[in-house]
Amino acid sequence: MVTFEAKHINVSINRSVTDVYNYISNPNNLPSWASGLKNVSVRFVEKNQFGVVDHHVTLESGISLYMPMRVLPNHDGSEVLFTLYRRPEMSDKQFEDDAAWVKKDLEKLKKVVESSLMS
Repeated sequence: MVTFEAKHINVSINRSVTDVYNYISNPNNLPSWASGLKNVSVRFVEKNQFGVVDHHVTLESGISLYMPMRVLPNHDGSEVLFTLYRRPEMSDKQFEDDAAWVKKDLEKLKKVVESSLMS
């Protein structure tokens, strides 16, 4: 049995769980906050009541990557939790760079969802 190293990356968002979940789970909203998705396909799990926004990203090469993501209640707001797995071929620097990229995207998500555009 083999497991990958995992890093949990999160952001607190001052919007309801329902607002955040509905925004994240709509694939049409991805370009507004998730960078680096050119030439890939993204497939989300079915909508659900548990805040699960797991998705598979399929690269041009055909490799499919599993991306666990959750929207959790955080008092009156939300916590978005993304789990980044380190693939075997990744160097320490690549893993840290990917984590920084995800954090940047989550910070962008926070700005977009908290903005008046969502009102």
